[in-house]
Amino acid sequence: SNIPKSAYDIPGFKKQFTSFFRRNLITKVRNKEFLFFALVLPPLLSVIVSLYLKFSFQPEIGAEEYTLLTNPNIPSFFFMCILSALFFGLIVSCEDIIRDRRVISREQSIGLNLKYFYNAKLLFLLTISAVQTLLFALPGILILEIKGSLLTLWLMLFLLSLLSNLLGLILSSTLKSVVAIYILVPFLIIPQILFSGLVVPFDNLNPKLTSQKQVPVVSEMMPSRWACEGLIVDFFMNNKYNKPLYKYNFNESKLRFRLMFLIPELNDLLKKFTEKPDSITNNDKELLKSGLMLLLEENKHSVILSNFNPWTKNSINKIYDLLNETKKTIADEYGNVKHSRDIAIEKLYPNTPEGRNKMNKIKNQHHNLAVESLVKNSNTPLPLVQWNNTYIQKTDPIYQIPSSLYGRAHFFAPYKRLGRMLLETYWFNVTILVLIILISYQVFIYNLIPKLIKKH
Repeated sequence: SNIPKSAYDIPGFKKQFTSFFRRNLITKVRNKEFLFFALVLPPLLSVIVSLYLKFSFQPEIGAEEYTLLTNPNIPSFFFMCILSALFFGLIVSCEDIIRDRRVISREQSIGLNLKYFYNAKLLFLLTISAVQTLLFALPGILILEIKGSLLTLWLMLFLLSLLSNLLGLILSSTLKSVVAIYILVPFLIIPQILFSGLVVPFDNLNPKLTSQKQVPVVSEMMPSRWACEGLIVDFFMNNKYNKPLYKYNFNESKLRFRLMFLIPELNDLLKKFTEKPDSITNNDKELLKSGLMLLLEENKHSVILSNFNPWTKNSINKIYDLLNETKKTIADEYGNVKHSRDIAIEKLYPNTPEGRNKMNKIKNQHHNLAVESLVKNSNTPLPLVQWNNTYIQKTDPIYQIPSSLYGRAHFFAPYKRLGRMLLETYWFNVTILVLIILISYQVFIYNLIPKLIKKH
C-alpha cells in the first residue's frame, strides 16, 4: 500500500520570516532589562557625557559663556559617539544566537530555514540600532549646540551599530559559551580605540609598522577609523562658516606651504649640492626629485625632470633659477587668492558692524577651533618631513588631495581618489562601512566561520 501523504507543509519565506520576527519582538518587549539597556541607557549616557563635555572659555575676554567655537571637547564627543555605537551594537546582539540554539536545532529538524531565522533577528536588531543611535546622537547634538550634523552623525553611528550587530551575531553563532563572548568583546573594542587615529595619532605609532604618507594598513581595517575621519572632516568642511570659504582656504594653504616650507627646504638641499658635491648621495638626488614633483604642477613633472640633469653645477644653477621664478609666481598667486578670499568674505559679511557681528555669530555657532586644530595638524613640530627619500607635507591634511588612485590617503583627507574621480571623504567612508557590512552579512548568513572551523 502507498505511504500516506503528509498533511504538514513547510511554510514559505514570508510566513517563516514573519513568525520568527514576531516571536523575537515579543520576547524582547517582555524583557524589561533589554528595553532599559537598549532604549533608556543610550540617551541617558549621552546626556551625562554631553553635560560634562559642554565647556567653553574665552581667555581674551575672560568670558565663560558657552560657544561651540571654543569647546575643546567636540572631537572627544564624536569619538564617544563612535565607541558607544560599537559597544551597544555588540552587547545587544552577542547573545541572540547562542541562547536560541535549542530552538534553532528543533526548527531545523522540521525543515525550517535557518537563513530566515537569522534575517528576522537582523531586521529586529537593525530597527533597534536605528532608534538607539538616534536616541544617543540627539541629546548630544542639542546640549552641545552642534548645528547641521544630526543626520550625518546618525547615519555613521547607525552603520557602526549595524556592523557591531553583525559581529555580535557572528560571535554568538560561532562560540559555545556566553562567557567566551564577553571575554572577546574588549579584544574587539580596544583596537578600535588604538587605531582610530584620535587617541594615538598615526604619526606616533611605530614607524617600522606604519607609513608617514598614508593611514596604516591595520587602521584601514578598523570601522572606527573610517567613522572618526568621516565625521570630523564633514563637520569641518561642510559647516555653515567654512563651506563657502573652503576652496579659498584650500588654495591659500597649498601656496603658503610651498612658499614658506618647501622652497626654503629645496634651496637648502641645493646649497649642499653646491658646497659639498662629494657628499651627494643617491638619496639626496631622489629627495630633490621628490621636492620638485611636490612643488610643480603634475603636468610639468616630466618636462622638468627630463630637461635637468641636476648633478652638474650648470644644471644646479638652473634649478636655483627655477626655484626663484616659481617663488615669485607662487607669491603673486598667493596674494591673488587672499584677495579673492577677502572679496568672498565681503560678499558674505559686509564690512559693517552688522556684517562683522553676523560673521562672528555664524563662526561661534557652527565652527570649532579644536576640530580645526585637529584637521590642520596644527601641533605637528615638523611641517615637512623626509620619508623613504621623499618629502611629505604634514601640515593642513584637510587641504591636501591624496595621490593614490585606489582610495588610500592620509588621515583627514578632504577627498579620496578612485581613478580620476574625487569623492568626498564622508561619503567614501560611508561606502567603505557599507561594504564591510555586506561582507559581514555574508559571513553571518552562511555561517562561514563555524563551517571553516569544522573543516579544520
